[in-house]
Amino acid sequence: MMMPKGVVLVVDDNELNRVLLTTQLQREGCSVLTAQSGRQALEVLGRQPCDVVLLDLVMPEMDGFQVLAYMKADPALRHIPVIVVSAVHEMDSVVRSIQMGAADHLAKPFDSALLRARLNASLATKRLHDQEIAHRARERQLVQQSHITSALLDKITHELRSPFVAAGFSVQLLQRYLEHGMLDELRAQIRQLDQQLTEGRRMIDGVISFAALVTKRVEVRPAPVDMAALLDEAVAPLRRLAKTRKVTLELEVVADLPQVLLDREQMGEAIHHLVHNAIKFNREGGRVQVACRIEGPWLVCTVEDTGRGVAPEQLGTIWEAFTQAADNRRRSVEGLGIGLALVKHIVEAHRGEVIASSTPGAGSVFGFRIPTDPGGRE
Repeated sequence: MMMPKGVVLVVDDNELNRVLLTTQLQREGCSVLTAQSGRQALEVLGRQPCDVVLLDLVMPEMDGFQVLAYMKADPALRHIPVIVVSAVHEMDSVVRSIQMGAADHLAKPFDSALLRARLNASLATKRLHDQEIAHRARERQLVQQSHITSALLDKITHELRSPFVAAGFSVQLLQRYLEHGMLDELRAQIRQLDQQLTEGRRMIDGVISFAALVTKRVEVRPAPVDMAALLDEAVAPLRRLAKTRKVTLELEVVADLPQVLLDREQMGEAIHHLVHNAIKFNREGGRVQVACRIEGPWLVCTVEDTGRGVAPEQLGTIWEAFTQAADNRRRSVEGLGIGLALVKHIVEAHRGEVIASSTPGAGSVFGFRIPTDPGGRE
């Protein structure tokens, strides 16, 4: 029977023994590493994982018992089967090594059939252990995913319900204003209802867009785009929100921006989310400045705000989905937390990079840069 392939470390201070074992193991289909001392063996094990160790017991300086003791004390090495190599008359040493945790022993001179059988058994044991570890890791991952999914569903349910609950209340007010002929209040409430429905629709569209992007179902369809016009178009729907929150919204675009090849709809959505976040997390009387410029081979767009900022430890995860609203007390303000994740997916689909900096209590700068020549950046 052909021995299953595996990585075997041969540890022996005798060069002839190392050569004989290496030749036999390679003939059987194993990858072989060698060490001529106990210290060298531990160095090899620290660099590269092995499936089985063939360990000579009698070596100068650091003998096989010391190597075996070290391996069994190390969580990363203790599960590697060790077959000790000894002379026939060293049975007491073999018994001691088995008591210390060695899987098997091999007597000198080596018998090919016995070597194959004992290696087969040790490799099978190691493979079963690896499968068990992988199975436990999958179980932990499934449990973690289950918790995340449950929390996500709770969040989505809560956030998607909010604008529609508000819309239902607006409908009741509309009916009351209509019955009493309160036309000014009626008009104002209609505008409010439109805003609530727009917000709910945007949340749903955001979830759909995010799901499509992360599963690679959306293709980038690049075409020449006037960035100044695109920025105006993306920012325009947010001017009313900025006014409502008493935030000054400024657009700063350098003259003569070149046209850039990009997906107009996707990039417009990315800009919208960046500006929306900057307004949403700003303070009353604050400022949001949207800027676009050329820096070398890059088109750079930034959105600077004067809001509460982001703590340094959170800045690295701010682009991940569903991380913005970790605090349940602020969920109604924070939303679903997929805006910046969508931005990151869209920018990377355009072979670009997201950028972020923040000073807690003073404000943040979020944005992206994309190559002006999409085919010129590998």
